[in-house]
This record gives sequence, C-alpha cells and structure tokens, in this order.
Amino acid sequence: MANVLAVQFNHRLLASVALLATIGAVWAAWRRLPAGAPRSAVLALGASVALQYALGIATLVHVVPVSLGTLHQATAVLVLAAALVAAHALRPGKDQPA
Repeated sequence: MANVLAVQFNHRLLASVALLATIGAVWAAWRRLPAGAPRSAVLALGASVALQYALGIATLVHVVPVSLGTLHQATAVLVLAAALVAAHALRPGKDQPA
C-alpha cells in the first residue's frame, strides 16, 4: 500500500510542477513573443495542461470513474501533441541564429 501512496503522491507532485512550469511558459510567451504561431502554440499548451490538471482533480473527486479516467488518459495525448507543436513552433528558423 505504501508504494501506491508514493505513486499517487509523485503523480500529484509532478502534475503541480508541470502546471506551474506551464503557467510560467504561458506568461513568458504572452509577454515576449509577438502574436503568431509560436505564441499560439504555447497558449494552446497552457490550455491543454490546465484541462489535464482539472480532469485529474475531477477524476479524484469522483473516485476515478472509468469515463473520467479514460478522458484524463486521452488528454495526456493532447498535452504531448501540444508540447511537440510548441517545441516545433519555438525552434529558430534557418535564417535565425540558434
């Protein structure tokens, strides 16, 4: 049972750190990036992480119903896709120095 508790604690801790990091990235993108694809990609990442965090909370509050658990798992794919799109959008172009 202690191992299950450790996994749950680590999952919640990692989720909170990821949310805080994403809030920081969204704030920096909003302040420093001009309107366009890179800023939109970071904002979409922020929205997907916020949705994932909210679904995680809802899943716990409702004692892990299958529907919410499945949606939480599926949203993880959305978070991964948004992170990949944001990373790609933030890459320097061929004509820009790295």
